[in-house]
Amino acid sequence: MGKGRKAFADPNSPLSEHQVWAILEPYWTELVSVFRHAGYPEPGKVARIQVDTTWRDSCRHFAGAAIDGSKLIVAPELADLPVPSIRGILAHEGGHFVDLGNPGRYWLRPLGSVNVRHGADVAVLWGGGSIKDDALVCFEKLPEKNLRKHLRDWSERGCDEVERVADVIAEIVIGQKIGYVGPPSCLIQTIGKGPSRPKGLR
Repeated sequence: MGKGRKAFADPNSPLSEHQVWAILEPYWTELVSVFRHAGYPEPGKVARIQVDTTWRDSCRHFAGAAIDGSKLIVAPELADLPVPSIRGILAHEGGHFVDLGNPGRYWLRPLGSVNVRHGADVAVLWGGGSIKDDALVCFEKLPEKNLRKHLRDWSERGCDEVERVADVIAEIVIGQKIGYVGPPSCLIQTIGKGPSRPKGLR
């Protein structure tokens, strides 16, 4: 879809909201189609895309999924990023929409801490090469016993887990790694290169 407009984001993007969305809309539409084809319709259910000139409260915040899954918020400067980062950031937000749209289902856990023998209820979607390795697990059927505690624990997952779950869901869907590039103090998502999200990144 062409090259990014600049190598790095312009901190004072001169684009109007209409121009920003004209640049970003093809990437979001393509992503929604890929997610839907993979069996994840949640990003396509987003009712509103909001371009918010006040969204960026740090050098690395370019987009966000509303906690209720109703809207995608993007900073105008997202349109100034290289295309791989636009795609990586939007794919990451798509992962959040899948996670938020399925309360209690997705967890990142050491394989040995999850009872995966009941295959009808729990599926390992990614990782878990050994019993100590983190794996993305999906509760295909939520537990009837202690359901309230299960949902409360899910809602109280740490930031590192929530963000990594979004990345892993995106990686499963698009078939490419979500990596992180840039200065250590300002790492942002990209497609196909860079290390995985480091712990403690905010």
